[in-house]
Amino acid sequence: VLIPFSVQPLLGLNGHISSFTEGYNQTRFGSVVFQVSMSKKKWASLPPDIQNAFRKASDKEFLRKTGRMWREDEQRGVDLMTKFKREHIVLTKEETEAFRIKLAPVIDKWVEDVKKEGIDGRKLVNKARKLIKKYEE
Repeated sequence: VLIPFSVQPLLGLNGHISSFTEGYNQTRFGSVVFQVSMSKKKWASLPPDIQNAFRKASDKEFLRKTGRMWREDEQRGVDLMTKFKREHIVLTKEETEAFRIKLAPVIDKWVEDVKKEGIDGRKLVNKARKLIKKYEE
């Protein structure tokens, strides 16, 4: 099961699994993404004060704070699983890379699936990886 550690306590997985794994340098194999989106046309229709309120509510400090909260929530999941004496496996850099290689066909399939919708999935994957690398610290 590839899910965030923060979900484990909520699902009571401590009663069903004996170990949990993360990659090198806290690499995650499952993530949850929260997003609020609107079309450019809708955005342009909003008054400037509302646009500014959105910008202010999602500035860099807000994003850093959110990142810290997610990391703390993940740690809560790790701590609970450790408390229940579940083995915490941390992969080496080489093992994490091998895992990434094994998962590559899943990404390739998604890229092919969205291509049918006229979406450049490879471009999106590359951009996401670039942004993750930029902001991972």
